[in-house]
Amino acid sequence: MTREQKDFIMDLEVYDYDYEIEGDKIVVTYYSDAELEYVTSLPPGVEFKNGGYVWLDSLTSIPPGVVFNNSGSVLRRIFSKLAR
Repeated sequence: MTREQKDFIMDLEVYDYDYEIEGDKIVVTYYSDAELEYVTSLPPGVEFKNGGYVWLDSLTSIPPGVVFNNSGSVLRRIFSKLAR
């Protein structure tokens, strides 16, 4: 597990959000909105399967392999650069 993945897991645990580890992926499984507005980066391979919105106000880019399969919208201020 990378340092970036460990840091993201710590963020999820601070907010008490449920998640699962599936191979190299972190899957957010929280039943409602994932309000991560202060998270500034995501590790590659995160999948959001939570039951509501995903708030990512402080995120500036989306790394490869991040998937949004959540039940609501993905909300953010602005992405200055999107990874391709």
